[in-house]
Amino acid sequence: MSNRNLNGGDQTYYSKGMGAFRGWLINKGKIYSFVALWIISQIVVFFVGFKLYSRSSKFAGSREKFGATFIIARTSAFLIHANVAMILIPVCRNVLTLFRKTFLNNIIPFDENITFHKLVGWSIVFFSIVHTIAHYRNYYVLYKLTNKEKSLPYMLLVSGPSWTGHIMLITLGLIAIPALDRFRRKNFNLFWYTHHSFSIFFAMFSIHGAFCLLKPANPPYCKSGAVFYKYYLLGGLLYLFERILREYRGTRASSGVITKVILHPARVVEIQFKKNSLESCKAGQYVFVNCPAVSLNEWHPFTLTSAPEENYYSVHIRVVGDWTRKFAKSVGINDLDADLKPNPNNLLDFTDYSNRRGIEDMQNHKKSRLSRFLDVKTLVLPELMVDGPFGSASEHVFQHEVAMLFGAGIGVTPFASILKSMWYRFNNNLDIGKLKKVYFIWSQKETGSFVWFQDLLEAIEEKEEENYNNLSSQLRNNDSFSNPSTRAASYDMGFSGIDISEINSSASSSRHIYPPSQRYTKFLDIRMHLTARFNLAQINNLVMQDSEGFKDAITNLRAPTIYGRPDLNKIFTEVATNHPGADVGVFFCGPAPMGTQIEKKAHYFTTNFKTRTKFTYNKENF
Repeated sequence: MSNRNLNGGDQTYYSKGMGAFRGWLINKGKIYSFVALWIISQIVVFFVGFKLYSRSSKFAGSREKFGATFIIARTSAFLIHANVAMILIPVCRNVLTLFRKTFLNNIIPFDENITFHKLVGWSIVFFSIVHTIAHYRNYYVLYKLTNKEKSLPYMLLVSGPSWTGHIMLITLGLIAIPALDRFRRKNFNLFWYTHHSFSIFFAMFSIHGAFCLLKPANPPYCKSGAVFYKYYLLGGLLYLFERILREYRGTRASSGVITKVILHPARVVEIQFKKNSLESCKAGQYVFVNCPAVSLNEWHPFTLTSAPEENYYSVHIRVVGDWTRKFAKSVGINDLDADLKPNPNNLLDFTDYSNRRGIEDMQNHKKSRLSRFLDVKTLVLPELMVDGPFGSASEHVFQHEVAMLFGAGIGVTPFASILKSMWYRFNNNLDIGKLKKVYFIWSQKETGSFVWFQDLLEAIEEKEEENYNNLSSQLRNNDSFSNPSTRAASYDMGFSGIDISEINSSASSSRHIYPPSQRYTKFLDIRMHLTARFNLAQINNLVMQDSEGFKDAITNLRAPTIYGRPDLNKIFTEVATNHPGADVGVFFCGPAPMGTQIEKKAHYFTTNFKTRTKFTYNKENF
């Protein structure tokens, strides 16, 4: 294959049609195929129900009395039963976490479980409305056929099928409307409590069919009674197991004991709590947290910002709602907007890290920070109930050759865990899977927010420089330094992706993980984007501070701060050019509009770009 064919735009090699299908298959194929199978199953259920109620002699009398609305009511009920059977399974997180470890993860889009839950839920709402409208007409016909022995309002509101049906319809409204994104974000507590009225729905659903409104033509009439519970029995048992497991995990003596509270800029509180020795987790996973001192019933999801290699859990909580404000006060933080000043005594120490190689370096990495520690010994802190950890899209980062980590605001939290885990793995010579290169892109509106994980990023940069200097020194002392291929490798050791033992054992045959033109590329590429607006005085101050040293004036990192939003076209073009044909995992956590743009770029560059780089888009879903 010639370079002209690959880079010159020769469509003989890479047809637009196949490229479009390839891009669709990579980023949309799994979820669309699964939804297509679900739609097909709905169509099959519809035709089975339609055939049964329109042709079976068992329902000939009802068809004669009520006509088409009988068939519509019963067929829509058939579809409601099918969806009720599925509605609880997508929210059984422990079950899904187990399935993620099997071959099914390559077939079923488990990361879209909430999307599927919403799809099934709105299907229940739609078919319930159709079912209700059809039965309104059936009630009117029945009212006329019974010579008006009972009033129409009585039949519509007091009869058994009617009052149970109306309660279910009202409950569906309470469940569905506050769950809309625009309402849920502003009133999460309302969403949480109304969503749990599903228990009322299932109770009414169980007895709705027991009143035998529409009898078969021949006896026995409604012999089975209230059998509707059978439709949700499997999902209900799984969900019951889920809730029992949550309570068990949350009430363990070692669960949720807070060991450290840190107030960061931009109203972010970091909570560190004990980790059960029997639990295992992966980088990028999340937990559900309940604080009984704030609310006995509310559980909220938070991404773990600690690495699996650490002996504690940590979460970063952005204080934006009622629950988070009450929680911040319960852990002793009364002034969230305090003017935090650099103080040599307020150090982001790492005394809770386990004593392993490389971790001592991070323990010694202590600098003044715009964060404030609370003395937990002088506070009566509430205990937490913790359920999890649960799987997420970010845990698949080590399965790709190249990873692009896009974080916006507090959406950076999954990647803090991943970057820490990478750091520990490199320093302990542990496996990092297929991963050879990481691009970390974090955009923020507030300068103070970069402090959240500044210590981690500084430690990574310093370790890279230390490893590079050590290897350079070794190579200069060896005759092999004159070998051009070995000299090129000197930029790619340790955190930069080269196995030092291979270089030491055989300098002339050192292994490179990139093509020759890319051997100077570091393992981790940090890009910090600041979208805030500055006045002239602030700009002058930044220019003066930036000229004083080799580190960025805002982040204190060697990687310079980029002012403005990430240029997605430029970033994706660079990655596609640097890694032709590579499997690139694109991971995002943040506002939905930004995620949509990134997803479109991942699809476009997979479909149309000449290097045939495969960009697989992943987003966080709670």
